[in-house]
Order: sequence, then structure tokens, then C-alpha cells
Amino acid sequence: MEEPELIITRPAEHPGVVVATINRPPVNATTTEFFQTMLDVFQAIGKDPKARCVILTAQGRLFCAGADVKKLNDRTTESAFFR
Repeated sequence: MEEPELIITRPAEHPGVVVATINRPPVNATTTEFFQTMLDVFQAIGKDPKARCVILTAQGRLFCAGADVKKLNDRTTESAFFR
């Protein structure tokens, strides 16, 4: 089973803390689909009255290398506006 691109955990000793870990090896490069995933997750966390703090972190040697340039070539003007 493949690990999710965004791993959400809550430390048992700090139930109000949500840890969101970017997991996109090898350098945590992002795509428009990943940004949509992050938006959906953070909106859900924002509606959770138990969530008091979010820590955004990443696995691997880099926090985030930026946009996945392989995926940028797939974009068109229209795809930037419509999903």
C-alpha cells in the first residue's frame, strides 16, 4: 500500500495539535492536485473545534522543493482556471 502524500497525525500527549507531514519523495515537490488535497485537509481541520494548532512539516531531506516541473509541462491556461 502506498503512503498518502499528506500524513495527518495528532500526538496523544497534545490532542489539540495536528501535524501535517508532506510525503512526496524524493524532494516533496508539489502539484496542483496536491495543493487541492492540502486545501481540503486544512479546511477540514479548520472546522474541527478540537484542533488548536497545526504544524506543517515534511519527510525526507527537504521541506519542499517547490513545484514539480514535470507536471508544469502538463498545464494549460485553461487547466489553471478549471479543475
